[in-house]
Amino acid sequence: MDGVRIRQLKDVEPSDTPPFQVPAGWIQILFCREGGLQADLRSGRQVRCADRCVLVLAGPAQIQCLRVLRERLNGVLVEVDAVLARDGLEKLGQLLGGMRFHLRRSEDLLCRYDGCTSVGDTPWSEAVFAALGELPAKERERYCALKAAELLYLLGNGDGLLPRIPEACYFDRHQVETVQRLHDYMAAHLEEHLTIEGLSRQFYISPTLLKRCFRQLYGKPIHSALRDYRMERAARLLTETDQPVVQIAAAVGYGSVSQFGVAFKERYRITPALYRRRERKKV
Repeated sequence: MDGVRIRQLKDVEPSDTPPFQVPAGWIQILFCREGGLQADLRSGRQVRCADRCVLVLAGPAQIQCLRVLRERLNGVLVEVDAVLARDGLEKLGQLLGGMRFHLRRSEDLLCRYDGCTSVGDTPWSEAVFAALGELPAKERERYCALKAAELLYLLGNGDGLLPRIPEACYFDRHQVETVQRLHDYMAAHLEEHLTIEGLSRQFYISPTLLKRCFRQLYGKPIHSALRDYRMERAARLLTETDQPVVQIAAAVGYGSVSQFGVAFKERYRITPALYRRRERKKV
């Protein structure tokens, strides 16, 4: 299709410059299979795209800084020129029974998010990554192109997939830096028993202020971020080490293997043992 480019991103390290440029009139959709990105927006909001999450950028995105997270980044990037791809999408819609792709509405919607948002923890994204994990590498690009078109169709007909835009609150520099230090500490100490009350005492910040500031900076509640970080590290340990599951559970802050198994299956739709077996077969 004219106006569509697709490429796989393989093992992009945190020290590398993220391969993203979002000129006006373009929409970029990253299907993040492993690792992640964080975008710091000029508004002060932060958007994080972890594994099994889709990052959506629309030019000109109001991004101040875009960086790869501590894990390596692997995924498929679909780039769409909204002008050149319009005819191709209209033909695709006709083949599918008259579906209409309202690209202008999609762009207007993304503009409300400063040109940057993510789609994750939804039935749509979970289904996408469940299917993507079963496909051979050579088919992933075609599948992601198809799902990118589907996402543009959904965005053009509503905002149900996107997270709620947090209400803007003012936090001074000291408060923001405190929450950023707390976030980095939390991500580096996943094996510990971390609570909002304990973190508040440790960093001398009220629980209410902490929850509000954290959500505005990182786009999700503390407990959701903590759960995601723990599951990401667990998935990495299962893939890259021979540690037993009980040891991995403890390394990510779970005292019970059964509780860890339930949380892991809720995130990846598969048990830790089967996940390890499946990922080892791909190597």
